[in-house]
Amino acid sequence: MLIHRMLRSQIGLLFGAIILGIAVPSAYGFGRLRMGVAMWFLLVTGKVYFTGVSLARARLRSASARTRRVAWLPVAVLTAAIAIVASAIARAFLAAPPSSVRRALQLLSEVSLQPLPRIVLWPFAAITSPLFLSSAPAGAYLAALAGSAVVLALSTAWVLKSDEAFQDAAAEAAQRRKRQPQGQLAVSYRTRSAGWTLAPTGRPEAAFAWKAAMQTLRVVDKRGLARFVAILFVLTLAATSVGREGPAATLGAFAIAAALFAILMAPQILRVDMRQDLRHLELLKTWPVKSSAVVRGELLWPGVFLTAIAWTMIAVAMTLSGTVMPKVGLGWRLGGGGAIAIVAPALVFAQLTIQNAVALVFPAWVPLGNQRPRGLDAMGQRLIMLGGTWLSLVVMALPGALAGAIVWYALGRFLGPAVLVPAAAVCTVTIALEVLLATEALGPAYEQLDLMAVERDEQ
Repeated sequence: MLIHRMLRSQIGLLFGAIILGIAVPSAYGFGRLRMGVAMWFLLVTGKVYFTGVSLARARLRSASARTRRVAWLPVAVLTAAIAIVASAIARAFLAAPPSSVRRALQLLSEVSLQPLPRIVLWPFAAITSPLFLSSAPAGAYLAALAGSAVVLALSTAWVLKSDEAFQDAAAEAAQRRKRQPQGQLAVSYRTRSAGWTLAPTGRPEAAFAWKAAMQTLRVVDKRGLARFVAILFVLTLAATSVGREGPAATLGAFAIAAALFAILMAPQILRVDMRQDLRHLELLKTWPVKSSAVVRGELLWPGVFLTAIAWTMIAVAMTLSGTVMPKVGLGWRLGGGGAIAIVAPALVFAQLTIQNAVALVFPAWVPLGNQRPRGLDAMGQRLIMLGGTWLSLVVMALPGALAGAIVWYALGRFLGPAVLVPAAAVCTVTIALEVLLATEALGPAYEQLDLMAVERDEQ
């Protein structure tokens, strides 16, 4: 059964490797073929390894003490490997603190060439080196590919061995459940205050936002989130006190990357909207709510949540922008940061609108609930979906960008860098109107959506 599932997943892995091979620029087609083959080895090895990780957990719960000792051996080896690499990195960074992100990457590269870390990191280097040798001589490429094949073979042998232990553990668990009294199977639940009471009257969109927010808060620990915000605040203060050297530039670059991720990538990941609630379509259709209000309500909470994250990262980046971009004037830094903060919610809501439009018009294309593909075998499909979303986002943002460009041209000579703020505001208003019109247009699609068009979870 395990071998059958692994072979079946090769279709998705092969498709993902082909897509990446085509997308990578190359001067000749043979280089794309090499890149595709190397990517296939990487994807297959990753799929096999994570399958083995899932199966190895069963061995840790085995009733046999010998099996548990053997199962803990890979964990001990992995812990020792992490300790070796972490200690080498710590020594290198303490000996010569990096002054920039580039210098930090150089230190990491130097650490990877040290004897012990090089041995520990050999499997990772072996499966990734063919990607960087696609244009190298054939001998070097084939030698690197042979190293990837060795890692794949070892991972496969480990997975097959773990599968045997998994079957034994499953049989033991079944026996334990049979021996357990039925009275001990009862589960008790504890209620707690939500912190946000839904008003009995108001806009229907607020009810959907409340539902999604409560669902998010059940998953995210509020105390853990508060600790993260406090740590981020302290790190920002510490970085600004250090100055241009080291931590300030690193944290500032991280904040910029995190803000871009929250704006451009996170809307694909956060699914507390129609993509998740289509599983309960028969219940949603019984509510006496206008269809367009349902669509807007599904977008409200994820858009606000992602915008808050993006604004937090933008604030950190603005605070440290002088160390990250010392050659850019203060006016341009403030104007650019303010413009990005203004445009961010428009881009987030536009992507959420696109994603939910696909869920309503083509519900079979959107995996729901536990059906969502996981692992590297779904990479090809997600890349296509991501590319289509970004292309649609460009089309939606084009009118706003043109309107903002007109404002730039008209007021730029008078306002200087500050013209970025009104230009971004005009762009945001234009995109917001498009989102509003799109939600109204999606109302009939929601009304006409057939219950049978939504694929249910396999039980």
